[in-house]
Amino acid sequence: MTTGTRNVVTSLIEKGRRMLSNLKALWSDEEGATMVEYALMLALIAIVCILVITVLGQKTGQTFDSAQTQLPAGGGQVQPTP
Repeated sequence: MTTGTRNVVTSLIEKGRRMLSNLKALWSDEEGATMVEYALMLALIAIVCILVITVLGQKTGQTFDSAQTQLPAGGGQVQPTP
């Protein structure tokens, strides 16, 4: 092997070691886990909000339907008071 080729191989091995070291550091980094936890909490909060809005929307619709059935049927216009 020539000196130039040996230098290239040595350089590639060193770069590979640095890359492996960086990957190990990323793997042990706790900040990534924290972001995942925040994402899960956000997803759960969104699901709860959607469920609450759905239930409240149904209850509100039932309330308006009940009020509509209790109102007298009419079709006349309301006269403003002077």
